Amino acid sequence: MTQEPTAPESLAGIGATALGVALLRAQESSRPDRLFDDPYARHFLQAVDPAFTPWAAGPSPATARFLQV
Repeated sequence: MTQEPTAPESLAGIGATALGVALLRAQESSRPDRLFDDPYARHFLQAVDPAFTPWAAGPSPATARFLQV
């Protein structure tokens, strides 16, 4: 008999990654010379409580420099 794998208590790393990707996709979608348009990325970020993650509130000053290419 095999044992069922157990899920970790928290998937915070996966959630943070998803929000980070959504932030980058929303930023790219707002550019006039965008490579793609993801109309759902901004909605995804707006659905998250900003107290839950800093990604939901938008880029911090430290990441704003990275996002401006």
